[in-house]
Amino acid sequence: MKNDTKKLVTYSMGIALTTLLTIAFPIPAIVNNGYINLGDVIIMLMGIIFGPVAGLLAGGIGSALADIILTYTVYAPFTLVVKGIEGLLIGLLTKNKSNIFVKTIISTATMVLGYFIAESIMFGGAGAIVNVPGNSIQAVACSILATFIYKFFAKNGIDKKIK
Repeated sequence: MKNDTKKLVTYSMGIALTTLLTIAFPIPAIVNNGYINLGDVIIMLMGIIFGPVAGLLAGGIGSALADIILTYTVYAPFTLVVKGIEGLLIGLLTKNKSNIFVKTIISTATMVLGYFIAESIMFGGAGAIVNVPGNSIQAVACSILATFIYKFFAKNGIDKKIK
């Protein structure tokens, strides 16, 4: 029971932190009505440190909640899937802790592709392509930041202490 409680608390904290970091600093995108955010940093850290299920839940639920809170509700169902896959993938890719940055780029590239597909469904190809640069900037920036934070945690043993 103790292990189940710890997992529940860990997953809940990941969801809450993802939501918080997404809504706390939304950066309006220049070419559309969307926004760039730092929620992906938490998604990646949850996946890297706590595994694929933690990444999946933090990414899917935390990011979809942020969309709802920020009134981007049309995106919430797509976000649930796209960010969930991103978190799951980073958790699966980083079971071996080598090449973390490359793995974060692969994971966030699925986010860029996922939103391109979702926005193609909603707005058509031309409407979707305008969001690729903003999503790509978010992907690279969050990959750099998540890698830096994880390496700091690993170097100082923090990743082991919080797990």
